[in-house]
Amino acid sequence: MPIRPEHGFTLLELLVAFVILSVAVGTLLHTFGQSLRNTALAEDYTLATLHAQSLLAHVGVEPPLSVGVYQGVFDEQFEWQVAIERYVDPEAPVDIETPGFAVNLYHVEVRVSWADGPQNRQIELQTLRLAWEEP
Repeated sequence: MPIRPEHGFTLLELLVAFVILSVAVGTLLHTFGQSLRNTALAEDYTLATLHAQSLLAHVGVEPPLSVGVYQGVFDEQFEWQVAIERYVDPEAPVDIETPGFAVNLYHVEVRVSWADGPQNRQIELQTLRLAWEEP
């Protein structure tokens, strides 16, 4: 009776295939998890930036522009702070007088911060605003 070659895989070949498959699946799951974390972080940065832009747009529109620091909370997650101060150009001569000129320049800085697990994250936007002075 002739000897027929057997078809199939040996136990060692199966074990090697399972190890390669498990490493590939583990790498894919890790990559997928990291992508989800990055997406959530990008969403938080987007929301924080939108809140900060909204605050910048609001400064000086409804209440008049005044020097000070204001703070609050958005959506129970984001803490915000708006700091307004008179802007002084460091390159301008100190003794310039502008009689009858009733406009002042203000530096506005908005910070939005939030907790991302054990880390604290924050964004900061700055602008300059003009405000009319009451004579």
